[in-house]
Amino acid sequence: MPRAAKLLQPTDERKRRRPQGVTEDRRIGGLIKMRRIELGLSQSELGTAIGTSFQQIQKYEKGDNAVASTRMTDLCKALRITPNDIFDWTHGAADFNPGKYNNRVIEIAHLVSGLDREMQASILDLLRTLTKTPPEV
Repeated sequence: MPRAAKLLQPTDERKRRRPQGVTEDRRIGGLIKMRRIELGLSQSELGTAIGTSFQQIQKYEKGDNAVASTRMTDLCKALRITPNDIFDWTHGAADFNPGKYNNRVIEIAHLVSGLDREMQASILDLLRTLTKTPPEV
């Protein structure tokens, strides 16, 4: 099919061709979302900081749009991380699925990370009891 014909196809048909499952864009988007929430930034604030809209930040976080290399530097500065942090973190993280981490889960992780190790262990024990999950060995 000629390129022009492909571009004229309905959006739904083009989206169906996109590979299913967790893509690199989704993993990177999940990391962006977690870091944004960790820093207490709204999507609008992050968008303003890097010169784009909150809608574009939503698309990055969902993995609907890949972060362009030209945008990556500004995004990393705003999130106070380096591109290496993003790519080193996603390398080999095929089991990471940002879709299962909603804002509450991310906020809980952020709050627990500020506690001392003893308190973290107590909360982990409580969560394992509530979810009937055995301790990892």
